[in-house]
Amino acid sequence: MVSKLSTPLLVTILVSLPALSGENVVYQVDGANYEGYWSKASDSAPLVVLVHDWDGLTDYEMKRAHMLNDLGYNVFAVDLFGQGVRPTEVADKKAHTGELYKDRMKLQKLMNSGIQKAGAMGGN
Repeated sequence: MVSKLSTPLLVTILVSLPALSGENVVYQVDGANYEGYWSKASDSAPLVVLVHDWDGLTDYEMKRAHMLNDLGYNVFAVDLFGQGVRPTEVADKKAHTGELYKDRMKLQKLMNSGIQKAGAMGGN
């Protein structure tokens, strides 16, 4: 049985939860699509470029972006694997990261492209 007091309390709790603001941002590098994540704290906040680990850009990086927003930073989480590439098997994770370890020029290009996209989004 639900009491009459629990419904307003639940509504108050749901309304007071902070909304996570951020957006997936598609950009291109050498004709391939990549999907980063932009999360803005303010127009004048300094920029942090966040790099994912070997399972690609996931909810974990988005959570970290919002934690950095709370500290006063704008955040762009760069995608190093490509839009929709989020490996789940260890062999796939090794293959994707191994490719970048072997081709540092590609890694550098991906990082620079992410930084350029962050600048276009308003990152300082």
